[in-house]
Amino acid sequence: MGKLQNYKGIVFDMDGVLRIGNSPIKGSNKLFSRLSGKALIVTNECRRTPQMIKDELSNMGIEIGDTPILTSGIMTFNYLNDIIGQDKNQNTIFNVMTIGEEGLLEVLEELSFLNNYRKITPIFIETALRKNKRFMDNAKYVNYLVIGSINNLSLSLIAQINNYFKVFSNIKVLITCPDKLDPEGCKVIVPNHLIHILNYNKEEIISPYYIGKPNPIVTKYIEKYFDDKKDRNNAEEDIIFVGDTLDTDIKLANEAFFKSILVLS
Repeated sequence: MGKLQNYKGIVFDMDGVLRIGNSPIKGSNKLFSRLSGKALIVTNECRRTPQMIKDELSNMGIEIGDTPILTSGIMTFNYLNDIIGQDKNQNTIFNVMTIGEEGLLEVLEELSFLNNYRKITPIFIETALRKNKRFMDNAKYVNYLVIGSINNLSLSLIAQINNYFKVFSNIKVLITCPDKLDPEGCKVIVPNHLIHILNYNKEEIISPYYIGKPNPIVTKYIEKYFDDKKDRNNAEEDIIFVGDTLDTDIKLANEAFFKSILVLS
């Protein structure tokens, strides 16, 4: 492997690569000053906005400068924005109910500028049930349920989700990441945990579509980012992906034909 500066770009996972919890991994504080314009952080974290993550890293002594942070929340926004934006005639209403923390809710709030987007709230669902109003099998509606990682689980939250299925039909369930474990040490309910609970004793099993790593959608964003910043005088074409998880980071790298570095942190 040649010098890092000779490659098109380097992608870093965050948890387990740059930090573990609130502690920086040794050497991570020196990375980004040496990789100006050639680094990208891609994380399946969705509870925080990119700015929140940048501030947390800075508090640990990891200054990333203008390095972009692509969260699974941002990728979910991009995915829905592209789909809704393709309806040029705005003949369809896209109903979206989001289950998640501040980072995901804030990012998806940006969809509000689209005229054919409708944010579905618990109050909307409660009102529809009280008035016995249903939107079943209506071709005018495309319905999404977005599930991100959450800090706490409650029976009222599960009821809220189940009630959404009572008011709308043909709901497409998106989860922000396929992670099976919480990188912060079992303090967080990842989307797969909630899907498992929702599917318990259910006749129609929810089969979600995940947006985060290793979805090829993420690969396309990475390639586009580095292609836009490409130094035409640089003969090297490879992208390096630095991650600590085989099922997400290294799988994405292998399927995208990136070079990969596995961190055993």
